[in-house]
Amino acid sequence: MFDDRNLKLDLFALALLVLIVFLSLSLGSYRVSDPPGSQVYPPGETIHNLCGRTGALLATSLLNLFGFGAYYLVASLAVLDFLLLARREVDQPLLRTLGWAMTLTAICTFAATAITQVSPGPIVGPGGYLGAAGHTLLTMHFATAGTVILTLSVFLAGLLMSTDYLAFRATAATLRWSAIGLTHASATVAMLRRAPAADEEDEEEEDWEEEEYEEADAEEDEPLEAEDEEEPEFEIRIGGKQNEPDNADEKEDVEASEPAVKRPSVKKRLAGALNIRRKKPAEHEEVLETLDANLIEDAPDYELPPI
Repeated sequence: MFDDRNLKLDLFALALLVLIVFLSLSLGSYRVSDPPGSQVYPPGETIHNLCGRTGALLATSLLNLFGFGAYYLVASLAVLDFLLLARREVDQPLLRTLGWAMTLTAICTFAATAITQVSPGPIVGPGGYLGAAGHTLLTMHFATAGTVILTLSVFLAGLLMSTDYLAFRATAATLRWSAIGLTHASATVAMLRRAPAADEEDEEEEDWEEEEYEEADAEEDEPLEAEDEEEPEFEIRIGGKQNEPDNADEKEDVEASEPAVKRPSVKKRLAGALNIRRKKPAEHEEVLETLDANLIEDAPDYELPPI
């Protein structure tokens, strides 16, 4: 895995990594009171910078030159060092360097134009000397709004030249995955909101069905009253002959052998046959009373012939 390594390139990448770490610590621990800064008079005798006097000098110089652009400079060096250590080939280095310089100038000019109330330290402004020069040159011809629009356009053009659409593809992928995540999150929230209402409806329906079944079972368990009046007997003719016993004695024996069966009233039989269970008790009774009023109370019963 080390056959294709370049010793000189690796040493340069490691030296660049050390410089990046040193600059990061210097900028991170920068204080305006540290010498050779001129914002505080008399300057402090104690240097608070983590990298000592050299770190304070580098941090003051970078902030005076680029303002907020100094942090962008360190981040750009970190990306370059990563590409070198990963053995990524940087094609067209002059074009990439020109694009990066355009982005640095645009950032410094934008900082000097749009965020004048915030400054990382230098007296000249948040964009350093580079940003102050760009701001002065552009506002003379394009005013503030035109300067902001122009600097943003230059930044996008430089980013395109230095990254070859990589930043745009990364931004598009980030937006796409963010949209997918928001869609799934919205669907999950909607499902969670609908679930409790559906469960409550199912529970209410189950409770109502259980009450109806209990009422129906209670009605079926009531003892059936025998009918007092004699019901007329019907004879079934098969093949033109009456299917009945040959004599009266046999007929009486058959009737005596058959057990007495208690038959339910028409009201209960119709209720069971029509499966009237979905109505409330008051409507249930009203329907049954209507049926009793329109039907004969004692309907004839049919008896099957003996085997």
